[in-house]
Amino acid sequence: MDECKETIGEVYESVQVILTPAATGQAPLGLESTGDPRLNAPWTAVGVPAISIPMPVSGGLPLWLQLTADHGEDANLLRTAVRLEGILNTYAAKT
Repeated sequence: MDECKETIGEVYESVQVILTPAATGQAPLGLESTGDPRLNAPWTAVGVPAISIPMPVSGGLPLWLQLTADHGEDANLLRTAVRLEGILNTYAAKT
């Protein structure tokens, strides 16, 4: 894990933000659980900033997308997340 923490910055040299699924399926119903953390754990372990945004799904609870960025790129990550969420919401409104 220490080696991954040291080298994760190399991944972000070619991309500013990485987009991944945030969970293995739709959000759980209710407030008792936030869902399975398996897909968040690697990013938490290397300590990079991450944010999850909903991806609208017709007729069900949302699927979540996770965006991650390099250490210190929190502002860029937030700007990207806001922009992507707007794009997704615009697309969902058209369908």
